[in-house]
Amino acid sequence: MPAKCVRPYSKRQKNDFRGTEAIAEAVQRPTMKFVAAKSFEQLDLEALHPRA
Repeated sequence: MPAKCVRPYSKRQKNDFRGTEAIAEAVQRPTMKFVAAKSFEQLDLEALHPRA
């Protein structure tokens, strides 16, 4: 899930617990958009051809 979608649900300063709490709240929203997982082949190609 994109970080920009979770950020509005984050409260106060960042730490692991609060980040997890924000993700849990964001996932429950009906309008949430999710990012597709990349395959190992896609990750390998990205490692070989870094973005500029």
